Amino acid sequence: MGNALAQMITAKDSLSVTLSIKDIANVYGDEVLKLRGLTTKSTVTTATKDGEFVEKQEINVALRVDYDDWGNAKKQHINSLMENGTTVLSQKDIVNEYGDVVLKLRGLTTKSTVTTTAAGGEFVEKQTIDTASYDAWGNAETQTITAKTALDVTLSIKDIVNVYGDEVLKLRGLTTSSTVTTNTKDNVFVEKQTIDTAGYDAWGNAENQTITAKDSLNVTLSIKDIANVYGDEVLKLRGLTTNRQ
Repeated sequence: MGNALAQMITAKDSLSVTLSIKDIANVYGDEVLKLRGLTTKSTVTTATKDGEFVEKQEINVALRVDYDDWGNAKKQHINSLMENGTTVLSQKDIVNEYGDVVLKLRGLTTKSTVTTTAAGGEFVEKQTIDTASYDAWGNAETQTITAKTALDVTLSIKDIVNVYGDEVLKLRGLTTSSTVTTNTKDNVFVEKQTIDTAGYDAWGNAENQTITAKDSLNVTLSIKDIANVYGDEVLKLRGLTTNRQ
């Protein structure tokens, strides 16, 4: 039916230097899903340009009804796996809502609820991400992230406003500024931070940042300048620092 079963996606920089390689294996399920080109399972293995393992994820959409009429996944189960492909590190269950027809056509959610569990099923965290607006490039401009317990009790609420800068950053989905205001479940102010990012590396990692803490009246309390170093290619692909100054 013309659906891709195996794919390799190579990311390169402006000089055509390879940044990462993703090997993807797709499974399509029943005939209706095959005709629509919708997977029931995609296994994505990320490696460096030299073939060094970075991460592996298995993305499952169990049933035909777990897609909407526009082909957007309403429910997903994502396993983070070790290199052997069988040992599970963590699990995420995701429930998506897409809002109006325009957002459905663009595949942009108005709400995503993400529940993370350990390999054995023990609860880790639950977050509901409500997105109120997107820019023309599909980047979230304003969001509210609600942290909850396993029993769905609200722990905290974060209101986020993102700014993306020039067109290159917008195309890459990288912010120049994010303002995060944290409140309790009863809307009592906890903290406010503005995170300004001056530079990114080729892998999309923030190199230089300024974090400004403010009070509820928007008065500056402190300013932190951060310079990040990411080390080898595996750490860069995983976004993990070796040094922070």
